[in-house]
Parts: sequence; C-alpha cells; structure tokens
Amino acid sequence: MKNILLFTFVVISNVVFAGTITTKIDLGRKSKDCKGLGVCNTESTNDLLTAKLVYSPEAQKLKFIFDNDFIANISDVIASNCLIEIFIQEEDYMFSKAQSDKLGSSQLLVFPKGSYAIVFQNNSWVLTVDKVKFME
Repeated sequence: MKNILLFTFVVISNVVFAGTITTKIDLGRKSKDCKGLGVCNTESTNDLLTAKLVYSPEAQKLKFIFDNDFIANISDVIASNCLIEIFIQEEDYMFSKAQSDKLGSSQLLVFPKGSYAIVFQNNSWVLTVDKVKFME
C-alpha cells in the first residue's frame, strides 16, 4: 500500500474595495476664505458643484468625478490649452475624519497641492490624484 501525502493550500485574498461618497464642493483656498484656486470645502451646503469621490486604498489614488457641465461651472478657475483642462490646487486640502473613513482610509486623506489634468470620460469630467497624502 502506497502512502499518499496530500497538501491542501487555502488562499485567502484581502480585496479592498474603493470607498465612494457624493458631496458638494466649494472652490478656493481654505486659508483665503475660499478665494483662489483649488478645493476649499468638501462638505459644502451650496448646490453649485457636486462631485463623486472614489478612493482606492491599495493604489492610494483619489478620483473626483463631476457631471458633464462641470467645466462650464468653473471656467474661471481652470486653465485650458484646448487639449486638456488643468485644475490647480494651490494648497493641500485635508478631508474630514468622517469623509476619510467613508472613503476607506484609517488616516485623514489629504489632496496635495499641484496641477491636475481633468479629462472627459464616460460623460463625466474626472480629476485623478495619483498619490494622496495622509495626516495622522
């Protein structure tokens, strides 16, 4: 009688799904009373600008997805070169603890200052932050 040795491997995958929230946004610099360029407030009470935020914890990417009339609503605060729209974030913006949690981050998410391309995809304008920052 032959002895057979059987190995069983169990692979458990930790799949982390991106968090998503829809929120109202004010534009400007937080330090300048929402004047200037960038995202000033992501918990606004005005109805001028709404975005869906999608965060991927594994890639540390954050996407702002705006409806297709977004560019018309903010044409005075973006630069355009006919090929691509550029959104300028003049200073870091820190999301609230509640929003960071809903997006799936255990740390406070920060939208870093810089210039970001805004591209039109699937009937929406998308701004992608390739690498978010974190605050403890």
